[in-house]
Amino acid sequence: MNYYSWLLVVLASLLVAGQEPDNEVASNGGDSDELDDDHNPCYGYRCRKPSYAICISKEIDGILQPVCECPESCPDIVKPVCSVYGKQYDSLCHLRLFACKKQRSYPLAYPKPCVASQEPCSEFELNEFPHRLLEWFLHLREIDELRELNPNSNIRKLTNAGREKLAKWKFDLLDRKHDGLLDRRDLREFRYGLMPLEHCAEDFFNGCSQGSKTINLEQWNTCLRVDDVEGIPKRVAEVFLNVVPKQTPIEEEDEE
Repeated sequence: MNYYSWLLVVLASLLVAGQEPDNEVASNGGDSDELDDDHNPCYGYRCRKPSYAICISKEIDGILQPVCECPESCPDIVKPVCSVYGKQYDSLCHLRLFACKKQRSYPLAYPKPCVASQEPCSEFELNEFPHRLLEWFLHLREIDELRELNPNSNIRKLTNAGREKLAKWKFDLLDRKHDGLLDRRDLREFRYGLMPLEHCAEDFFNGCSQGSKTINLEQWNTCLRVDDVEGIPKRVAEVFLNVVPKQTPIEEEDEE
């Protein structure tokens, strides 16, 4: 898959950032696995109490009912899924098994392998991340304003004022209360949408906030290093492609 096609997949994922699939059916080795969707009470059912449990079809008074329970084990069937924290699990059952052990919610990002590398973010990769993020913003703005994506555009071609304008464009979109500050809720869905795609995202956001509950526009620009033109690679995409796998698959929660 070339860069242009790959980027379309990534951008499509970002556009639905934070949305958990409506039809979440886990393979748990129980009766649910043997039912078709029309007769499976767990199809489209999302566990709420506890939210980290898994849906299992059980017969109650002669009628199949969805019951939310924590799995004790999972079958040896590998169907990789990705959590919003960018961690990959062998199956949805394994994700829920881990969540149940932690007794915390680990929402599903999408029922496929994570795009983000499962290796730790290196210092070099973290240093390049703000510029990769700016380039994503550039392409997202193209789609938003022009309804098309230019694979040849990059942030190096922008002036400093142009990069500041680009950073502010995304800042304003994230600023729900229009108060000139991004709080944790403002960043939550974007952050959760980004972490399954970029393994440096968590380190970036932690370093950017530095324990503060809010970020203003000046701090946002500093985090994205919009003034550091010398630090921008000649082609951010070249670094971008080296960071992620070459084979690309199609309420505030507690974090890992």
